Amino acid sequence: MNLLFRCTAAAALLMLGACGDSAEEPLQDISVQDLRGAWLMVNRGVDCRTQYIRFAQSGIFRVFADKRPRKQYAAFTKIVLGTGTISMDVSGLNIGGVALPAATLQFTLADNKLRLTDLKGGDGMSFSHPADSVGAAQQARLKTFFRLEEQRFAMDRCTTG
Repeated sequence: MNLLFRCTAAAALLMLGACGDSAEEPLQDISVQDLRGAWLMVNRGVDCRTQYIRFAQSGIFRVFADKRPRKQYAAFTKIVLGTGTISMDVSGLNIGGVALPAATLQFTLADNKLRLTDLKGGDGMSFSHPADSVGAAQQARLKTFFRLEEQRFAMDRCTTG
C-alpha cells in the first residue's frame, strides 16, 4: 500500500510540474493582409529581434524573442478597413490602469507605419476630441490617456535583413 501511495504521489507531482512548461499555442494569422507579420512599437521596443507586436485573428499581442509568455493587449471584436485607415473594435483594453470592456482603436496605415488617430470608449466618446458636454477635468484626462496610447501604439512594420 505504501508503494502504491508513493507511485501515485510521484505521478501527480510529475503531472503538476509539467503544467507550466507547455508551449503556447501558435497565433493564428489575422485575416487582414495589411496587418500580418511583426510590428515594432517604436516608443516601447528596441528592435524586432527582441520583441514585437503581432496582430492575430484573436487580438493584439506583444511577443518576446526570449520565449517569455506573450502579452495580449486586446481581443478583436471587429475590424473595418478604409482607404489608408483601419478601425479595430476591441475588448479587454487596459489604459493607464483602467480597463475598457469595449473600445475602438482608429489607425492610419501608410508607408508601413501604423499610427493611432483616435481611441473611442464603448459609448463612442472620442478620447482625442472629447464632447463639449464633458467637464474640463475629464476632457483633460481623456486627452492625456489618448496621448499616452498614441505613443504606445505607434508601430512600424518590421523588416528583415
